[in-house]
Amino acid sequence: EFKEKGIYQVERYDGDPYGAIAFEDFVRDPENNPRPNSESGKFEIFSRKLADVATAMGYSEVPAIPKYIPPIEGYEYTKNGEFPYQRITIHYLRRCHTLFENVPNLREAWPSNLIISSHDAKKVGVQDGDSVMLTAPNGGRIVRPVTVSERLMPGVILHPHGSPPEIDEETGIDFGGGDNSILGANKTGMGISGYNSSVVNMEKWNGPKQIPDVEKPIVGPKL
Repeated sequence: EFKEKGIYQVERYDGDPYGAIAFEDFVRDPENNPRPNSESGKFEIFSRKLADVATAMGYSEVPAIPKYIPPIEGYEYTKNGEFPYQRITIHYLRRCHTLFENVPNLREAWPSNLIISSHDAKKVGVQDGDSVMLTAPNGGRIVRPVTVSERLMPGVILHPHGSPPEIDEETGIDFGGGDNSILGANKTGMGISGYNSSVVNMEKWNGPKQIPDVEKPIVGPKL
């Protein structure tokens, strides 16, 4: 019938399951049907019980009234001068996390460069295709080519997520650009670590010119 008419009417009748009210007892009489897992017996926007658990863990506090909480490696952190750039990891069309990294034509189409603003490129003295070294508070370092963009806010670096690390044993520098190489173990809330944003310093790389990823050998998983 749906194929013929392009529409189908669901038959309704008294007692059918399409008129169910979620938490109906509570909705009709909240005083005599309190919610079992909340301190107030109601639906809570703020849970004091949960907030006390988070506070007891010692990482941070959960305020009852929403407010801005400066992240551990956020914008405010860049003001100390040592790590003036905010690095943000982004999902990238070349891969799904680390999957499809071994597909040559995807390596060719999407070079997985760091993306920086034209303002910062002039400040550091680099152009499209040049390489920079990022250094993080945790001591990690990566070296990657850059793509210069007019669409990016100065002080922000976009870092494609999922690059497999290529760590040089002598220097400890990650030439593959793994995002976790320059990410500290920053715990907040109930022990959740922040993965998508951190602070770094950026400088022009004057070492050996990097080989494009598409020209590197494909390394399979170790079995």
